[in-house]
Amino acid sequence: MAWDKNNLVKIANPISSETEYLRENLWPNLLEIVDKNLKAGYKDIAIFEIGKTYSPQKGDLPKEDYHLSIALMNGTDNPIQELYQIFESLKNSHPGGVTKDLTDENKYFHPTRFAALEKDGKQVGWIAEIHSRIANKFGIEKRVAVLELKI
Repeated sequence: MAWDKNNLVKIANPISSETEYLRENLWPNLLEIVDKNLKAGYKDIAIFEIGKTYSPQKGDLPKEDYHLSIALMNGTDNPIQELYQIFESLKNSHPGGVTKDLTDENKYFHPTRFAALEKDGKQVGWIAEIHSRIANKFGIEKRVAVLELKI
């Protein structure tokens, strides 16, 4: 998968060429896990990860954030709806409220199934259906919804 390397933090002495950049998002790893579970025969898959992400900033050290990422793939034709219901339950326990804005675009996601999630006027994450072109690169032929939030 080709990422925009300008937005990634390069490691000075990587162990291998596959790990020469720190991750900016958690969701690509979740797609790999969805693919492995599909190959193992599972049809309904819901997974999450909480971990650090990194982005370049001025100075020597990158910016570190903790993210929560959730991936959902099931037998329904609308996994993003189910994932949004999970988000709603998270939102209810998150003071201040979060709203969705359907104006953002990203080449990795379905063009009409993406919402930037905002709190107090700042984007704190997003919810989207993975574009079929991207899912196919991971070996996934079904619809997969993902959510990623800064925590």
